[in-house]
Amino acid sequence: MELRKDYVLDRYVILATNRGKRPSQFKVEDDSLSNLPELDENCPFCPGNEDKTPEEKGRVEHNGTWKFRWFDNKFAAVDINGDHIVRTDNEFFTFANAFGKHEVIVETPKHNKQLWDLDEHELSELISVYNFRLEELSRIPGIKYVCLFKNHGPKAGTSLIHSHSQIIAYNVVPFWVRELIKAVAKFEGCPFCRVIEREKNSDRRILETDNFLTFTPYASQYPFEVLIFPKKHIRFLNDLREHFDELALHLRQILLKLKELNCSYNIVWLNSTFDKDLHFHIRIIPRITTPGGFEFYGTHINVVAPEDAAHFYRGGV
Repeated sequence: MELRKDYVLDRYVILATNRGKRPSQFKVEDDSLSNLPELDENCPFCPGNEDKTPEEKGRVEHNGTWKFRWFDNKFAAVDINGDHIVRTDNEFFTFANAFGKHEVIVETPKHNKQLWDLDEHELSELISVYNFRLEELSRIPGIKYVCLFKNHGPKAGTSLIHSHSQIIAYNVVPFWVRELIKAVAKFEGCPFCRVIEREKNSDRRILETDNFLTFTPYASQYPFEVLIFPKKHIRFLNDLREHFDELALHLRQILLKLKELNCSYNIVWLNSTFDKDLHFHIRIIPRITTPGGFEFYGTHINVVAPEDAAHFYRGGV
């Protein structure tokens, strides 16, 4: 067992690994994605059911149908109507309207296809759609941050099987983004740029190409957790427009291994805020274990060493 601290946050994890259990033995026995039809007449995200979703905001067409489409979330967490200003009534009661936009991006017209089934070209096109929505929503007056995330599987919070991601643009900066920015500001220069240089030669390295490094974090909170960083210091996904094909290569390698595990997972895309400096990155969090009471104190127990997880992602078993 080992105690490890996060690169920049004042946050610890306990690695309590069972060395006798191979990473591939964490495969989830769940057949809910097996034998799905290509088209489900009851699924609101399938072609032909476009009238079951809110009004479409846009689409990418291919061979007479849509390849990706996006629209407002029917059960939105935020609303563009209202006042975006955050106020404090007295010492303890701070409030505002939950102001913003909540959208769904459907990633494939096929009901039986998941994100991990998309090829590199399709993933690159999808990243372009993600970037377009991030940029457009960030221009809404009153928006402080735009969250792009994917929930896959029951343990990750998804409610519909049909592959999709979500975007919430709202009037505050999320807590963990603020914590990252505060932690980074304590260093001279960008600490993640130096982390990248060190992880390039570590046992946690998964894949390195000209512009990106993918690795398992030294103090991984979750089994098989992954970070994808651009090697150049950039703040926003939009600054990587010329390298979406290369980024898709990294993302697909991880997704294919997650398919082997057949597990739920979350993906969060971490842009900087408009006025601060945070090195853009992507965090992929497989949801194989369920946090217990101890984790609510702030320290997670991880049963898979990040070095073993990286070996699995590189092609090991």
